[in-house]
Amino acid sequence: MPEHAVRTRRRAGTGWWRDAVDKAVDRVENLTAPRAPDITVVAPASTAPDVDPRMEQRRLEVRAEHNRRRLRALRAAVIAVVAALLAVAVLHSPLLVVRRARASGEVQTAEGDILRAGGLTSHPLMIGLSLTRSAAAIERLPWIATARVRRSWPDTVIVTVTERVPVAVVVSDLVDVSGRVLSPAPGFAPLLAVRIDTGAKAPALPPPGATIPAVYRPGVQVVATMPAALRPRVQAVLVRPDGTVRLALTNGTSALLGDTTALAAKFEALLTILERVDVGRAPIDVSVPSAPVLLTSPAAAATVSTHTGG
Repeated sequence: MPEHAVRTRRRAGTGWWRDAVDKAVDRVENLTAPRAPDITVVAPASTAPDVDPRMEQRRLEVRAEHNRRRLRALRAAVIAVVAALLAVAVLHSPLLVVRRARASGEVQTAEGDILRAGGLTSHPLMIGLSLTRSAAAIERLPWIATARVRRSWPDTVIVTVTERVPVAVVVSDLVDVSGRVLSPAPGFAPLLAVRIDTGAKAPALPPPGATIPAVYRPGVQVVATMPAALRPRVQAVLVRPDGTVRLALTNGTSALLGDTTALAAKFEALLTILERVDVGRAPIDVSVPSAPVLLTSPAAAATVSTHTGG
């Protein structure tokens, strides 16, 4: 019975009906007394959907394959780095130096001079050799016009050169068409001589490999363009400080060309006169090729036609 319930004490001699009343009162009190509510704890339902075991297995396989690919990529990168380091070490080791070097195409230049100029006699590293710089250094040699340097692994370098062709003897040196001094001329050189004309000061020539002074350039140009038919008739090419050119002829006379313009026409006019006119020792002026002049005396000049029957 609850503690607040009031019970009626049974008095002596009340009889059985009192007991029945007490029981009824107790029953009523039990029905009306407050009760603790019944609480049912319900477990929360799982929000995660059920996963198909096959999908879970596939997910794990994909993740494993991704990890394997990453591992393979990492392994390949490590191998590449190690291989590169080994290659650099081998290429820069004494195992790959220039042990054999040879040149071809040289005539006037010694092979040893070519190889020394290209830096090939000191056994440089094959990988460290600059082919461009080596070729440029070789081309600075007086006779060399072009040079090509190439590697032949593992230890050989091959140099192919083209030499310059002399066209004239300027003062006492062989000179090519560009005006480059090649070397001192031999005692007999089958080339026309280019000299400063009488009365002018002749500048000295630079050493081989350098370029002649500008005053000699017109003479070299005349020699380089002169036709073969005229060469046997010319003894020397004489240049003046003003850039004009005079030819000393083998017959003892001379021909004034003037400047170096229209040289082909001037040569043709001079050849026509020499073939058709007995000029003797009279100088010829073809500086105006369309109107050549035969200087028969210091005070008079005759215009000579270059046409047939002129």
